[in-house]
Amino acid sequence: MLLRGLLPLVILATLSGAQFRCPEPKGFFPDSEQCDLYYACVDGQPEEKLCKDGLVFRDDNPKKELCDIPANVPCGVRTVLRKFRIIKILLNLLNPLLNYYNRFI
Repeated sequence: MLLRGLLPLVILATLSGAQFRCPEPKGFFPDSEQCDLYYACVDGQPEEKLCKDGLVFRDDNPKKELCDIPANVPCGVRTVLRKFRIIKILLNLLNPLLNYYNRFI
């Protein structure tokens, strides 16, 4: 029963990363809502990244991968900060179990 409750979270986490499109083939670009989340684009393929705890992404130069303290970064409309980091960690740990479980559904 616990696994069925986590399945929507896995789908949501997968879809959220899949929606980002790199504005340029190479560079570092902010998430539209979350200030500590950004994407590293290589050959037009995004990889989701998070700043270390307590830091937010500086989006003033797409050629640089910089995280800084919130006082130095104008996040603007990107007001969301990582709240569900523990969920992502749990999902990464449970992913092999979910894959095994899905073979029997």
